[in-house]
Amino acid sequence: MATKSKSTEEPAAQEPKSASTRKRAEPGSPQFPYSTTIGALRRILENIPDRPKPPKLDIKQFNSWGIGDKNAYTIVRVFDAIGLTNSGVPNDNYERFMVKGSGPGVLGSLVKTTYKKLFDADHAPYADNATLKRLFNTYGGTTAEATLKYMRDTFKALCDYADFNSIPSTTSATSAGPGVEPVVQTDQLKGGSVAFVINLHIHLPEGKTTRDYEHMFEDIGKYLLQLKSDSNE
Repeated sequence: MATKSKSTEEPAAQEPKSASTRKRAEPGSPQFPYSTTIGALRRILENIPDRPKPPKLDIKQFNSWGIGDKNAYTIVRVFDAIGLTNSGVPNDNYERFMVKGSGPGVLGSLVKTTYKKLFDADHAPYADNATLKRLFNTYGGTTAEATLKYMRDTFKALCDYADFNSIPSTTSATSAGPGVEPVVQTDQLKGGSVAFVINLHIHLPEGKTTRDYEHMFEDIGKYLLQLKSDSNE
């Protein structure tokens, strides 16, 4: 019985793709953090205020909380990115998030910082799925649909446990009061360029006239900001 001989012909070599072709084929680099286990992410966000602060977040810690998903390590990646942990170690922001009542505002501040591009483009990027999809398609940095969905779902989970209406003050300028803005002065002093910021907290006494107030602000400009007065002294 005759046997078929094996072909010794080598398959034709494929032409290398051009640089432009390779560039189009690349999915890109994700610009926002994401977890691949959204259900576990939500459970952890919900439980953080009720559990003692752990020394470190890792798979072992998650297992002790009843979360056995092997991909839960991606949650640490998200927490590191938004500023709740440093290499999995809970930091001051984590402690502030643990406080019931004010914690969601802390998370809201971290989310707005991490996803600044989205909030700059839309004041409420989490409001509806159509807006969310459009923004992540624009700023997500990748064409991989699965990755984009993970990024959207991660963002939605974070927003669901955040409060964007009670973000705590983090700088003294925000506590200056309505209508009072930080005064920034840049001037040449002794040959050098010096920039400094002055936050004015002024308690106006009762019974003063408009002219009294004008003199007060003129003195501030004269002695603090070295501004020349238009009035004759």
